[in-house]
Amino acid sequence: MTLRSIALALLCLVLWGCTDDALLAKVEPHPQSELAKSLVHEVQAGDYAHLKALLNPQLTRDPAIDHSIDQFRQVLAQPIKSVKLVGAYTMAKFSTNEPKATYYNLTYEYELEKGWAVVNVQMVDSEGKTVVNTFHAGWQERSLEAVNAFSFLSKGAKHRFVLVLALANLALSFYALVICIRTPIPRKKWLWALFTLTGSLALTFNWTTGQFGYSFWLLHLPVSSWSSSLYSPIFIQVYFPLGAVWFLIRRRRGFEVQPPVSPPLTAQET
Repeated sequence: MTLRSIALALLCLVLWGCTDDALLAKVEPHPQSELAKSLVHEVQAGDYAHLKALLNPQLTRDPAIDHSIDQFRQVLAQPIKSVKLVGAYTMAKFSTNEPKATYYNLTYEYELEKGWAVVNVQMVDSEGKTVVNTFHAGWQERSLEAVNAFSFLSKGAKHRFVLVLALANLALSFYALVICIRTPIPRKKWLWALFTLTGSLALTFNWTTGQFGYSFWLLHLPVSSWSSSLYSPIFIQVYFPLGAVWFLIRRRRGFEVQPPVSPPLTAQET
């Protein structure tokens, strides 16, 4: 395998991601999704009766519930151009003491005449009855796809620092791998080669918000990566290149080749 092939394989591994809308179409729950969109359109038209009938009793007892629905409607007080499912989560709960319940967390992006609205509706189905636990709408100037896109527009020095650090990590790891392949190692050379690509202690960076996070990984491959789930922000993970550093230090001390053990001499040979 050439060095170019190895580099291409590493790049594909790092940049791998799933952004196919078909994935959401497969997990979209029916008819719950249709019900959620129907409730949104009814509230936009000023009809609160259906939503109130399905609300969790704790919400209906809230004196400010009408004000909350009014605010929900105000966000959508523009003609709707299109609607798109951008998040779907379904969880079934089983209990010996309680009836089976299925929870739905659905998020939609509505393109309005001016701007976009992100709507979240959370429902639960139990014993053939649907209850709405949460409904929320927020307006934003750009679409989620544009907000969370990988771009340097309006990005500061820390974005560039994280990106350079991630690329430097990959370069060091790849350098250690090449040196490992060229270094005579008496035993388990393949294990050392794999180890040069691993890292630990992750620094996580939200490319959209610029926020940092930290997490501990015993070992992770590769030493830099990114993750993005459909319309969510891109997260860049940078790991301490433990394998590459350890190998380079170990190589500097030298991989000693143990001489073969000779069989003991017999009396005749002496």
